[in-house]
Formats: sequence, structure tokens, C-alpha cells
Amino acid sequence: MKSLSKISIALLLMAFVASSCGKYEEGPMISLLPITMRITSQWQMDKYFENDVEQTLTADEKDDYYDIKDNGILDAVYVVGSSSTTTTGTWELSSSKELLTFKYTYGSFTVNDVYTILRLTTKELWIEKVYGSVTEEYHYIQR
Repeated sequence: MKSLSKISIALLLMAFVASSCGKYEEGPMISLLPITMRITSQWQMDKYFENDVEQTLTADEKDDYYDIKDNGILDAVYVVGSSSTTTTGTWELSSSKELLTFKYTYGSFTVNDVYTILRLTTKELWIEKVYGSVTEEYHYIQR
């Protein structure tokens, strides 16, 4: 009887820990790597959704990528045909680690976008931004 109650308590504790570990809506449920170690990488767009409808990416959009570095520096690389343009800015996580901010200038445009992180693994980064009635969801894969 004692061993049964010990097992029950252990299972309850494991269930509580597992349910509280999932920071992001789409997972992962648990990760041993810190968020900054998972997010610092080169991220290439794999899929783009607008209001839950997948949009077709151009070849150039598939080649664009973000290089998120561990010192808060962000390189945004845009590809047009056989040439590319790199612009440098910054990235920042909110104190809750659920929001990701990109700040940089591309041509005459200043980008200051705040995204909600939906999924973050060492191989996938899913982020979302809402503009009024439009929800944009970006799925990136490690480059």
C-alpha cells in the first residue's frame, strides 16, 4: 500500500511538472536547452499562413533568412534573384520569453515587429503577428 501511494504521488508530481513546462502554444512540451540557445540560429522561412490559410512562397522568399545571434544582433538577409541584401538590427525576448521583437531598417522602411512565439525548438521557430483582422503566422526552419 505504501508503494502504491508513493507511485501515485510521483505520477501526480510528474503530471504537474509536465503540464507547467510547455511555454509555447505549439510546443515543445519540455526542453532542456535555454530559450536563447534554441533561438540563436539562422532561420529560413518554410511556411507562411494568413488567417490560417497557407500562402505560396516565392523562390526568393524561401531563400530569405534571419540570422539571430546570441549577442542580440539580428541580420535580415533578403534574396532577389541571384543577389542578396543584408541589413543588421537587433532582436529581443520579452521578460516572459513569449514575445520576440525584431528591429532593423530595410531601405526606407523601419521594422519594429513584435511576434508571439508559438513553437521554438532547435530546428523550428513558429511566430505570429496580428494586424487588425489579419493574423500572419510564419514557420521557420533552421538553415
